[in-house]
Amino acid sequence: MGGNLRLLLLSFLLSGVRCAEWSLWVPTHLDALEDSCLLIPCGFDLPDNYLGQLSKPAGGVWRKGSPWFTGSVDVFTSSRSRNLLHGEIIGDLLQKNCTTILDGLHQNYTDKYYFRIESGFLMTFPTETLIQITDTPPKPRLSPVSVAAVMEGTLLNLSCTAPAPCPRLPPDLIWTPLLGDARGALVTNEDGTLTATSSLEFSASHLHHGLTISCTAAYARQTNGSHSATTRSPPLTVFYSPRNTNATISAPDPLTEGDLVTLVCTSDGNPPVESYAWFCQHGDGAERLGFGQDFAFNVTPAHTGLYLCQAQNAHGSQNSSVIQLWLKDLTFVGEETSTVGLWLAGLGGLLLVLLLLGLVLCLCRRSRDSSSSVDMKVGLTFPHTLTYMLDKQGCCISTGW
Repeated sequence: MGGNLRLLLLSFLLSGVRCAEWSLWVPTHLDALEDSCLLIPCGFDLPDNYLGQLSKPAGGVWRKGSPWFTGSVDVFTSSRSRNLLHGEIIGDLLQKNCTTILDGLHQNYTDKYYFRIESGFLMTFPTETLIQITDTPPKPRLSPVSVAAVMEGTLLNLSCTAPAPCPRLPPDLIWTPLLGDARGALVTNEDGTLTATSSLEFSASHLHHGLTISCTAAYARQTNGSHSATTRSPPLTVFYSPRNTNATISAPDPLTEGDLVTLVCTSDGNPPVESYAWFCQHGDGAERLGFGQDFAFNVTPAHTGLYLCQAQNAHGSQNSSVIQLWLKDLTFVGEETSTVGLWLAGLGGLLLVLLLLGLVLCLCRRSRDSSSSVDMKVGLTFPHTLTYMLDKQGCCISTGW
């Protein structure tokens, strides 16, 4: 009983000393991935009278389950070549840095871990770190979580971060879609752990409205394959002035005078187009005809011309290309008919003249063959008062109109 009391008192005194002078700093909780490595940031301090004993060869031990020999398992000892877990103390123990990387972790190694320093003295620190090993990688974080509605042309910068528990195999951060230049880095946190970061910078476009952007963190395994997790952003909201404004004509085919013709204007904008206006173009100017997405009228030849529409919302306006309403058949049908009639009339008159001239030539030939010496005068009246006479030799002479 007295021995137990002395042991309890000794433990109490040592606890007091440890709390005052012996100290270890490690994160209280660390997450690791199956079949990967883990960085354990670690630092310690000790009483001044032990500093002289902190010398080479100094070594370290990581044990799980308990800081005491009973109920604990030493998984890694730096002075041994064979261990339950492969590892490396990357910190300088002489500088009180016990930062360590443990490799080949599996889920059955999830437990509380303690560090023991071995130099000119042996000391197991009671401070613990809980290491949780899982096969499911954490989802990356997007920042900002939700992008506020922006105007087209606004420069946006999205950030994606994911824990990097294994510095030898940090996660690849992949943007989908890749809208611009992505820049990645490995950042050391205040507690000594690492975070992979990637920033994506791009200019907002009307093509991005409603688009969901995702960031995927891909973690490679130490032996084979990889883990991956994805986080998606809410759909982007991009405001923009009217785009792709287009004017079309809806009309019967064939088109006749009096038919209903509808001019239709379409456009894309955010917010949606608030108003449409129609114009008829004359030379360098344009006359506004009316408002509405559709503009309808009963066609007449007077409607021949060039038309365009204008779409407008709160952020601007855009004109369509010019379209042509060409009513050739309606506008010129009367004139074309008169022209054809005149052409036919002229052709008929020409044929009549040629027939009459042929008749005169025939008469001239007959007169040559005649033996009569009597002067013969024949007067013929042709259309349009054209008069021809035959002389003694039977030649045609014109006497006037």
